[in-house]
Amino acid sequence: MGDADMKVHTKAVPCAGKDGWRDESTYEQVRPPICITEKMETVRRPEPRTINIPPFGFVRYVDHMGSDERVIEAARTSTGKGFVSWEPYERCEYCDLIRDPTDVAVRLCALDAPAGHTWKKFPKGDLGILEYLWKNHHSTPFEMSVICTLWKAPILVFRQLHRHRSASYSEASARYMQLPNDFYVPKPDDVKGKSATNKQGSDGTLSKGIVDNFLRATEDEQTKAYESYEAALHEGIAPETARMNLPVSIYSVCMVQMNLRMCLHMLGLRDDTHAQGITQEYARAQAAFVKALFPRVYAAYEEFTKYGVHLSRSEAAEVKRVFSHIAKEDVGPAIRQLLERLR
Repeated sequence: MGDADMKVHTKAVPCAGKDGWRDESTYEQVRPPICITEKMETVRRPEPRTINIPPFGFVRYVDHMGSDERVIEAARTSTGKGFVSWEPYERCEYCDLIRDPTDVAVRLCALDAPAGHTWKKFPKGDLGILEYLWKNHHSTPFEMSVICTLWKAPILVFRQLHRHRSASYSEASARYMQLPNDFYVPKPDDVKGKSATNKQGSDGTLSKGIVDNFLRATEDEQTKAYESYEAALHEGIAPETARMNLPVSIYSVCMVQMNLRMCLHMLGLRDDTHAQGITQEYARAQAAFVKALFPRVYAAYEEFTKYGVHLSRSEAAEVKRVFSHIAKEDVGPAIRQLLERLR
Protein backbone atom coordinates (compact mmCIF):
# COMPACT_ATOMS: atom_id res chain seq x y z
CA MET A 1 0.00 0.00 0.00
CA GLY A 2 1.44 3.40 -0.98
CA ASP A 3 1.44 6.59 1.08
CA ALA A 4 -1.16 8.04 -1.26
CA ASP A 5 -3.66 5.40 -0.09
CA MET A 6 -3.41 6.43 3.56
CA LYS A 7 -6.02 9.02 4.57
CA VAL A 8 -6.80 10.62 7.89
CA HIS A 9 -10.01 11.88 9.42
CA THR A 10 -9.36 14.96 11.51
CA LYS A 11 -11.09 17.01 14.15
CA ALA A 12 -9.95 20.02 16.15
CA VAL A 13 -9.69 20.03 19.94
CA PRO A 14 -8.47 22.82 22.22
CA CYS A 15 -4.79 23.01 23.06
CA ALA A 16 -2.82 25.25 25.37
CA GLY A 17 -2.36 28.59 23.69
CA LYS A 18 -0.08 31.57 24.31
CA ASP A 19 -0.47 31.37 28.06
CA GLY A 20 0.06 27.61 28.18
CA TRP A 21 0.15 26.30 31.74
CA ARG A 22 1.70 29.39 33.28
CA ASP A 23 -0.04 31.56 35.84
CA GLU A 24 0.66 35.25 35.30
CA SER A 25 1.89 35.84 38.84
CA THR A 26 2.72 32.51 40.46
CA TYR A 27 3.35 28.84 39.77
CA GLU A 28 1.65 27.79 42.99
CA GLN A 29 -1.68 27.18 41.25
CA VAL A 30 -1.71 25.40 37.91
CA ARG A 31 -4.76 26.27 35.88
CA PRO A 32 -6.29 24.39 32.94
CA PRO A 33 -4.86 25.20 29.51
CA ILE A 34 -6.18 28.40 27.99
CA CYS A 35 -6.86 28.07 24.30
CA ILE A 36 -6.43 30.83 21.77
CA THR A 37 -9.68 30.30 19.90
CA GLU A 38 -8.20 29.80 16.46
CA LYS A 39 -5.33 27.58 17.60
CA MET A 40 -6.49 23.97 17.65
CA GLU A 41 -4.78 20.62 17.97
CA THR A 42 -5.41 18.29 15.05
CA VAL A 43 -6.60 14.83 16.11
CA ARG A 44 -6.14 12.32 13.31
CA ARG A 45 -7.61 8.90 12.62
CA PRO A 46 -6.06 6.96 9.72
CA GLU A 47 -8.05 5.16 7.03
CA PRO A 48 -7.71 2.33 6.26
CA ARG A 49 -6.89 1.11 9.74
CA THR A 50 -5.33 -2.16 8.57
CA ILE A 51 -2.42 -2.62 6.16
CA ASN A 52 -2.22 -6.23 4.96
CA ILE A 53 1.16 -7.88 4.51
CA PRO A 54 0.77 -11.11 2.49
CA PRO A 55 0.38 -13.95 2.93
CA PHE A 56 -1.18 -13.81 6.42
CA GLY A 57 0.12 -10.70 8.17
CA PHE A 58 -1.03 -7.17 8.86
CA VAL A 59 -0.36 -4.04 10.89
CA ARG A 60 -3.54 -2.51 12.33
CA TYR A 61 -3.97 0.89 13.91
CA VAL A 62 -5.38 0.64 17.44
CA ASP A 63 -4.99 4.05 19.06
CA HIS A 64 -2.65 6.95 19.58
CA MET A 65 -2.12 9.92 21.86
CA GLY A 66 -0.71 13.26 20.83
CA SER A 67 -0.07 15.14 17.62
CA ASP A 68 2.45 17.41 15.92
CA GLU A 69 1.12 20.20 18.13
CA ARG A 70 1.72 18.11 21.25
CA VAL A 71 5.45 18.15 20.55
CA ILE A 72 5.45 21.94 20.69
CA GLU A 73 3.25 21.95 23.79
CA ALA A 74 5.68 19.61 25.54
CA ALA A 75 8.75 21.57 24.48
CA ARG A 76 7.31 24.85 25.72
CA THR A 77 6.06 23.53 29.02
CA SER A 78 9.28 24.89 30.50
CA THR A 79 8.38 28.43 29.40
CA GLY A 80 4.62 28.18 29.79
CA LYS A 81 3.92 29.45 26.27
CA GLY A 82 2.49 26.52 24.32
CA PHE A 83 1.66 25.98 20.67
CA VAL A 84 0.75 29.03 18.57
CA SER A 85 0.50 28.27 14.85
CA TRP A 86 2.08 26.43 11.94
CA GLU A 87 1.81 29.68 9.99
CA PRO A 88 4.37 32.53 10.32
CA TYR A 89 3.78 34.82 13.28
CA GLU A 90 5.46 37.39 15.54
CA ARG A 91 5.62 37.37 19.34
CA CYS A 92 6.62 40.17 21.70
CA GLU A 93 9.79 39.16 23.53
CA TYR A 94 8.64 41.05 26.64
CA CYS A 95 4.93 40.35 27.14
CA ASP A 96 4.47 37.32 24.81
CA LEU A 97 1.67 39.01 22.86
CA ILE A 98 1.10 37.40 19.47
CA ARG A 99 0.95 40.11 16.85
CA ASP A 100 -2.31 40.33 14.95
CA PRO A 101 -1.54 41.81 11.50
CA THR A 102 -5.19 42.88 11.14
CA ASP A 103 -5.16 44.87 14.39
CA VAL A 104 -4.19 48.44 13.56
CA ALA A 105 -4.34 49.71 17.14
CA VAL A 106 -1.92 47.33 18.85
CA ARG A 107 -2.28 47.47 22.61
CA LEU A 108 0.67 48.64 24.70
CA CYS A 109 3.24 46.17 25.94
CA ALA A 110 1.90 44.66 29.16
CA LEU A 111 5.34 44.91 30.78
CA ASP A 112 5.77 48.59 29.84
CA ALA A 113 8.89 47.93 27.82
CA PRO A 114 10.67 51.28 27.13
CA ALA A 115 10.52 50.85 23.37
CA GLY A 116 7.12 49.18 23.31
CA HIS A 117 6.76 45.75 21.76
CA THR A 118 9.87 43.99 20.53
CA TRP A 119 8.62 41.53 17.94
CA LYS A 120 10.42 38.23 17.41
CA LYS A 121 9.64 36.66 14.07
CA PHE A 122 8.84 32.99 13.57
CA PRO A 123 9.00 32.79 9.77
CA LYS A 124 8.13 29.07 9.71
CA GLY A 125 5.68 29.27 12.59
CA ASP A 126 6.15 26.54 15.16
CA LEU A 127 7.43 24.19 12.46
CA GLY A 128 10.81 25.85 12.93
CA ILE A 129 10.81 24.82 16.60
CA LEU A 130 9.79 21.25 15.74
CA GLU A 131 12.56 20.89 13.15
CA TYR A 132 15.12 22.39 15.52
CA LEU A 133 14.16 19.93 18.25
CA TRP A 134 14.48 16.88 16.01
CA LYS A 135 17.60 18.06 14.19
CA ASN A 136 19.44 18.77 17.43
CA HIS A 137 18.30 15.63 19.29
CA HIS A 138 16.11 17.36 21.86
CA SER A 139 14.08 14.19 22.04
CA THR A 140 11.95 14.42 25.19
CA PRO A 141 9.03 16.34 23.57
CA PHE A 142 8.67 13.51 21.03
CA GLU A 143 8.25 11.03 23.87
CA MET A 144 4.98 12.72 24.90
CA SER A 145 3.09 11.16 21.98
CA VAL A 146 2.29 7.47 21.70
CA ILE A 147 1.13 5.08 18.97
CA CYS A 148 -0.41 1.65 19.50
CA THR A 149 -0.73 -0.91 16.70
CA LEU A 150 -1.59 -4.60 16.39
CA TRP A 151 0.78 -6.78 14.38
CA LYS A 152 0.20 -10.23 12.95
CA ALA A 153 3.64 -11.39 11.92
CA PRO A 154 6.01 -14.34 11.93
CA ILE A 155 7.63 -14.81 15.33
CA LEU A 156 11.01 -14.14 13.72
CA VAL A 157 9.82 -10.57 13.01
CA PHE A 158 8.75 -10.12 16.64
CA ARG A 159 12.15 -11.30 17.82
CA GLN A 160 13.71 -8.44 15.88
CA LEU A 161 11.06 -6.00 17.08
CA HIS A 162 11.71 -6.99 20.70
CA ARG A 163 15.24 -5.71 20.34
CA HIS A 164 13.71 -2.25 20.78
CA ARG A 165 13.26 -2.62 24.50
CA SER A 166 11.46 0.64 25.19
CA ALA A 167 8.15 -0.49 23.67
CA SER A 168 5.34 -2.27 25.50
CA TYR A 169 4.34 -5.64 24.05
CA SER A 170 1.37 -7.92 24.64
CA GLU A 171 1.65 -11.06 22.51
CA ALA A 172 -0.75 -13.93 21.96
CA SER A 173 0.18 -16.80 24.24
CA ALA A 174 0.32 -20.37 22.98
CA ARG A 175 -0.11 -21.41 26.63
CA TYR A 176 -3.75 -20.28 26.40
CA MET A 177 -4.68 -20.55 22.73
CA GLN A 178 -3.89 -22.67 19.71
CA LEU A 179 -1.77 -20.82 17.21
CA PRO A 180 -3.19 -20.76 13.67
CA ASN A 181 -1.73 -22.91 10.91
CA ASP A 182 -0.16 -19.86 9.28
CA PHE A 183 3.51 -19.92 8.33
CA TYR A 184 5.81 -17.50 6.57
CA VAL A 185 7.56 -18.84 3.49
CA PRO A 186 9.80 -16.35 1.69
CA LYS A 187 9.35 -15.59 -1.95
CA PRO A 188 11.93 -17.25 -4.22
CA ASP A 189 13.55 -13.87 -4.93
CA ASP A 190 14.03 -13.33 -1.17
CA VAL A 191 16.10 -16.49 -0.75
CA LYS A 192 19.70 -15.33 -1.19
CA GLY A 193 23.19 -16.35 -0.19
CA LYS A 194 25.09 -15.19 2.87
CA SER A 195 26.52 -11.70 2.54
CA ALA A 196 30.29 -11.46 2.37
CA THR A 197 30.31 -8.03 4.07
CA ASN A 198 27.34 -8.15 6.49
CA LYS A 199 27.31 -11.06 8.92
CA GLN A 200 23.58 -10.60 9.54
CA GLY A 201 22.53 -10.01 5.97
CA SER A 202 22.01 -11.84 2.69
CA ASP A 203 23.27 -11.03 -0.76
CA GLY A 204 23.72 -12.56 -4.17
CA THR A 205 21.60 -15.01 -6.15
CA LEU A 206 21.45 -18.77 -5.73
CA SER A 207 20.68 -21.38 -8.33
CA LYS A 208 17.01 -22.15 -8.93
CA GLY A 209 17.54 -25.72 -7.78
CA ILE A 210 18.92 -24.69 -4.38
CA VAL A 211 16.09 -22.19 -3.86
CA ASP A 212 13.36 -24.65 -4.88
CA ASN A 213 14.78 -27.39 -2.64
CA PHE A 214 14.97 -25.02 0.33
CA LEU A 215 11.39 -23.77 -0.08
CA ARG A 216 10.05 -27.29 -0.55
CA ALA A 217 11.85 -28.51 2.56
CA THR A 218 10.68 -25.48 4.53
CA GLU A 219 7.03 -26.10 3.70
CA ASP A 220 7.36 -29.82 4.49
CA GLU A 221 8.93 -29.10 7.88
CA GLN A 222 6.27 -26.51 8.71
CA THR A 223 3.49 -28.97 7.83
CA LYS A 224 5.03 -31.74 9.95
CA ALA A 225 5.65 -29.39 12.88
CA TYR A 226 2.03 -28.22 12.93
CA GLU A 227 0.66 -31.75 12.56
CA SER A 228 2.77 -32.80 15.55
CA TYR A 229 1.59 -29.73 17.50
CA GLU A 230 -2.09 -30.44 16.77
CA ALA A 231 -1.71 -34.13 17.62
CA ALA A 232 -0.12 -33.28 20.95
CA LEU A 233 -3.00 -30.95 21.81
CA HIS A 234 -5.59 -33.60 20.88
CA GLU A 235 -3.81 -36.11 23.11
CA GLY A 236 -4.10 -33.76 26.06
CA ILE A 237 -0.54 -32.47 26.19
CA ALA A 238 -0.43 -29.06 27.90
CA PRO A 239 -0.35 -26.26 25.33
CA GLU A 240 2.79 -24.79 26.89
CA THR A 241 4.56 -28.09 26.16
CA ALA A 242 2.92 -28.95 22.85
CA ARG A 243 4.15 -25.73 21.26
CA MET A 244 7.85 -26.44 21.85
CA ASN A 245 8.82 -27.57 18.37
CA LEU A 246 6.98 -24.89 16.41
CA PRO A 247 9.39 -22.85 14.27
CA VAL A 248 9.82 -19.06 14.39
CA SER A 249 8.20 -18.87 10.92
CA ILE A 250 4.75 -19.42 12.48
CA TYR A 251 2.55 -16.33 12.79
CA SER A 252 1.61 -14.75 16.09
CA VAL A 253 -0.25 -11.58 17.07
CA CYS A 254 1.20 -8.83 19.23
CA MET A 255 -0.03 -5.43 20.39
CA VAL A 256 2.81 -2.91 20.27
CA GLN A 257 2.82 0.49 21.96
CA MET A 258 5.74 2.89 21.90
CA ASN A 259 6.32 6.60 22.19
CA LEU A 260 6.91 8.55 19.02
CA ARG A 261 10.66 9.01 19.50
CA MET A 262 11.33 5.31 19.99
CA CYS A 263 8.99 4.41 17.15
CA LEU A 264 11.01 6.58 14.77
CA HIS A 265 14.23 5.10 16.14
CA MET A 266 12.85 1.64 15.38
CA LEU A 267 11.85 2.71 11.87
CA GLY A 268 15.33 4.10 11.27
CA LEU A 269 16.74 0.60 11.80
CA ARG A 270 13.97 -1.62 10.39
CA ASP A 271 12.71 0.49 7.48
CA ASP A 272 16.17 0.24 6.00
CA THR A 273 17.74 -1.82 3.25
CA HIS A 274 20.04 -3.51 5.78
CA ALA A 275 17.06 -5.04 7.64
CA GLN A 276 15.54 -8.39 6.69
CA GLY A 277 13.05 -8.03 3.84
CA ILE A 278 9.95 -9.23 5.70
CA THR A 279 10.79 -6.95 8.64
CA GLN A 280 11.09 -3.99 6.27
CA GLU A 281 7.53 -4.61 5.08
CA TYR A 282 6.17 -4.35 8.62
CA ALA A 283 8.26 -1.28 9.34
CA ARG A 284 6.93 0.43 6.21
CA ALA A 285 3.36 -0.30 7.31
CA GLN A 286 4.07 1.18 10.74
CA ALA A 287 5.71 4.18 9.07
CA ALA A 288 2.57 4.79 6.98
CA PHE A 289 0.53 5.21 10.18
CA VAL A 290 3.13 7.47 11.79
CA LYS A 291 3.25 9.64 8.68
CA ALA A 292 -0.55 9.93 8.62
CA LEU A 293 -0.85 10.72 12.35
CA PHE A 294 2.21 12.94 12.80
CA PRO A 295 2.93 14.35 9.31
CA ARG A 296 5.21 17.23 10.35
CA VAL A 297 7.24 15.11 12.77
CA TYR A 298 7.62 12.39 10.15
CA ALA A 299 8.74 14.97 7.57
CA ALA A 300 11.45 16.15 10.00
CA TYR A 301 12.49 12.54 10.56
CA GLU A 302 12.80 12.03 6.79
CA GLU A 303 14.70 15.28 6.31
CA PHE A 304 17.25 14.94 9.09
CA THR A 305 17.42 11.20 9.84
CA LYS A 306 16.07 8.81 7.21
CA TYR A 307 17.63 10.62 4.26
CA GLY A 308 20.18 12.66 6.22
CA VAL A 309 23.91 11.96 6.32
CA HIS A 310 25.90 11.96 9.55
CA LEU A 311 29.58 12.78 9.30
CA SER A 312 32.47 11.58 11.41
CA ARG A 313 35.14 14.05 12.54
CA SER A 314 37.49 13.09 9.72
CA GLU A 315 34.68 13.21 7.15
CA ALA A 316 33.64 16.67 8.37
CA ALA A 317 37.23 17.88 8.09
CA GLU A 318 37.42 16.62 4.50
CA VAL A 319 34.17 18.42 3.59
CA LYS A 320 35.54 21.65 5.07
CA ARG A 321 38.75 21.23 3.10
CA VAL A 322 36.92 20.68 -0.19
CA PHE A 323 34.74 23.77 0.27
CA SER A 324 37.43 25.99 1.83
CA HIS A 325 38.26 27.68 -1.50
CA ILE A 326 34.67 28.12 -2.65
CA ALA A 327 32.87 31.37 -1.92
CA LYS A 328 29.65 31.08 0.10
CA GLU A 329 27.82 32.95 -2.64
CA ASP A 330 28.59 30.11 -5.06
CA VAL A 331 26.82 27.40 -3.05
CA GLY A 332 23.20 26.83 -2.12
CA PRO A 333 21.62 27.57 1.29
CA ALA A 334 21.81 23.92 2.40
CA ILE A 335 25.58 23.79 1.86
CA ARG A 336 26.00 27.17 3.60
CA GLN A 337 24.13 25.83 6.64
CA LEU A 338 26.30 22.71 6.63
CA LEU A 339 29.52 24.72 6.48
CA GLU A 340 28.27 26.95 9.29
CA ARG A 341 27.69 23.87 11.47
CA LEU A 342 31.18 22.57 10.64
CA ARG A 343 32.95 25.77 11.74
